[in-house]
Amino acid sequence: MSEAPVEDRRGSIVRLLAYMRQILKEQQDRRFVFGIFLFHRSLSLWYCDRSGVLGTSCLIDIDQVSFSPVSNSPIRTDFSRIHCAWFK
Repeated sequence: MSEAPVEDRRGSIVRLLAYMRQILKEQQDRRFVFGIFLFHRSLSLWYCDRSGVLGTSCLIDIDQVSFSPVSNSPIRTDFSRIHCAWFK
């Protein structure tokens, strides 16, 4: 499976952000929107509110990070193991 160029990923993220802004525009009582960009076995997390956008600066390899979907305690992740593949 070949990886898409960085420009294609950035274009997809720009499209995701446009959809998030559209949600805020259409739903006037909504204060924020979370977005998840999935690319093969990687993801990027985004938060958008009326003041701007905040997101991860690189793709997170989901095979190298253990996430707990349901937990009684806060999720503990060893962020030193996260592989940043955005600018490869």
